[in-house]
Amino acid sequence: MRIAQDVAAHQLPIEVMIKIYRVAQQESWRYVTGVVNAIPAQDVDQAGILIYFWTKASHWIDESIGASTALYQDERTRRMQGASAQRYELVLELLQGPPADLQRMSADLGGYPLSGMHTALIFETTDAATVGDLDKLAQEVAKDLGASRPLTVHPGGRQLWAWLAHRDEPDLTKLQRAAARLRAIDAYVVAGTPGPGPLGFAISHRDARRALDVATRGGPWAPVMRYDEVELIALLGCDENVDRFVQRVLGGLAAPDDTTARVRETVSAFLRNGSNVEAAAADLFVHRNTVRYRLRNAEAILGRPIAQAADNLLLAIRHQELFHGDE
Repeated sequence: MRIAQDVAAHQLPIEVMIKIYRVAQQESWRYVTGVVNAIPAQDVDQAGILIYFWTKASHWIDESIGASTALYQDERTRRMQGASAQRYELVLELLQGPPADLQRMSADLGGYPLSGMHTALIFETTDAATVGDLDKLAQEVAKDLGASRPLTVHPGGRQLWAWLAHRDEPDLTKLQRAAARLRAIDAYVVAGTPGPGPLGFAISHRDARRALDVATRGGPWAPVMRYDEVELIALLGCDENVDRFVQRVLGGLAAPDDTTARVRETVSAFLRNGSNVEAAAADLFVHRNTVRYRLRNAEAILGRPIAQAADNLLLAIRHQELFHGDE
């Protein structure tokens, strides 16, 4: 049983342990065969002795492998949980401020480079059964963004925190490549803004948590959300003062009925695309005349041209979508 513990302690694959047992079995068989063959054939039943020994030895090896495999798995789990808990504590320490010894902290985090550019990600799943899939997903997202192995910690619940290290600022639009994989396991990811060094490590995570607050407080969220897409909305938050602003800007355009919601969605697409009707129609998969018709309706509801309050309108509509989407 000590073999199982030693193999697990050195983080070797279980196949190494099984190979050790098989080699021991072969050597034992070779030794016994030599001993039995040295006894005069007329004195003993050599074949009978060898069959008896082989049967007992095979049974012992099978039982030993079974018991050792269970012990190996328990030891690996215990050590991994211990290492995971230690890594989580180190990350919490790092989020409080830059470490005194950057190289040592990097080594303690498994070689994760703290001197580069960092992008914090928070993965969360709505299904407890898919929490174990988040680590693999983080690895795939890191590959999508051209990063090496991510630093990951499990803070508890259905979340996974991850950091990607880059030499230069990454193209976070590539996060969208993971959208289908996220939907497949009922999960989503939010990303903070990339930042350099230990301070960037902490700030990017802080941004990701703000984006997560926006995602979870609003209506149905997209599988991918970046902080830079919702920064102003996240900073404003949601309170009675912000809601009064939204109501004042939108007026009747804040109505919850489906028809008004489609008009509101069209205004948002129109403004997000630089007041381009063709681009808005492409985004919404509707005809450009449908966009024009809805924009006229919007201006009738607002009582003024959309262009007069374009910036405030887009902000108010986004707030309505993200914080009051289910109302």
